[in-house]
Amino acid sequence: MLFCEASRDQAVVVSSILETFCYFSGQKVKKSKSQVFFSLNTPSSVIEVICKSVGFSQVDDLKCYLGILLFHYKVTVYTFDFVVSKVRQKLSRWDARKLSLVGRITLVRSVLLAIPNDFIFTVRVPLSVCNKIERLACNFIRETSNNTRKTMFLSWVDYCWPLDSDGLDLRKLCDQKKIFLMKLGYRLLANTESLWVRVLRKKYNMGPLRGILGGSDQPHKTLRVCDLVTENGLWDWGRLTNLVPRAIIQQIAVIILPSDVVGQDCLAWKWIENDGFSDSTT
Repeated sequence: MLFCEASRDQAVVVSSILETFCYFSGQKVKKSKSQVFFSLNTPSSVIEVICKSVGFSQVDDLKCYLGILLFHYKVTVYTFDFVVSKVRQKLSRWDARKLSLVGRITLVRSVLLAIPNDFIFTVRVPLSVCNKIERLACNFIRETSNNTRKTMFLSWVDYCWPLDSDGLDLRKLCDQKKIFLMKLGYRLLANTESLWVRVLRKKYNMGPLRGILGGSDQPHKTLRVCDLVTENGLWDWGRLTNLVPRAIIQQIAVIILPSDVVGQDCLAWKWIENDGFSDSTT
C-alpha cells in the first residue's frame, strides 16, 4: 500500500517505485487488480488524469488490507454490525440442543469469542458491540434463542470467573479489548525505532510516551521530590515528562517550590484567603 499526494507528479513517482520493485523482485504488478482511493476533496479532473497515468481503477472503499478492515469515514456502532452478523451466522450452523454443555462452552471459547479478535486488536470496538456478542454467546451456552427463554440465575460476568471460583473461565470482550490496546501501547513504548511508531508520533505530534502502561519507567519507591528539582530550584520537567502522565504534570505545575524569594512555607486552609481555619468550609 502506497500513500501519496493526489497529483500527476506523484503518480509518476508511484509508477517508478512499482517498476523498480518489479525489476529487483522479478514479479509483476497486475494493474487490473490494483486500486486507488482518493479523498473527497480531489477534483474529478485530477482523478481521471491519475487513473490514466497509473492504469489503476478508482474505488470508493478499499474494504480490507491484509485482513484488516480499512475505515474511510467516521466509525460508529453500525460500522461493526458485520462482526455481530458473523457471530450470528456461525451460530446458525450449530444446533445447541445436540451439543453438551461442555461442547457449547468449548465452541464459545475457541470460536465465537475469537471472531472479533482481529478487529479488537486494531480498532477500539464500541462497548455495545461487545455486549451484543457476549449476549449471543451467553444465550448459546444457556441453550436459548429468540423464541425460547429459560430462567437462568447466572450472568455473563459469572461465566467469566475462573474455574477455581466456580466460573467457566471465559474472557469478557471489554477486557480483551483493553489487553490488545495495552499491547499496542507497549509496542509504542518499546519499539521507538519502528517505522510505524515514528510515523504515528510524527503525524499526531506525540510527546514522550512514558507513563502510559507503567513498568520500569514508573518512579521508584525511593525517589524523592528533591530528585526532581534542578539546581536552580525549578522542576526538572525533562525527567518528570518521562516518569508521569501529562495530567499529573499539569497538577505538579501549579505547585510552587520553596525558595528564599517567595518566603518560608506555612500552614494554610485552601478555601479561605487568610492563614486561618474555618469550620464552615470543612
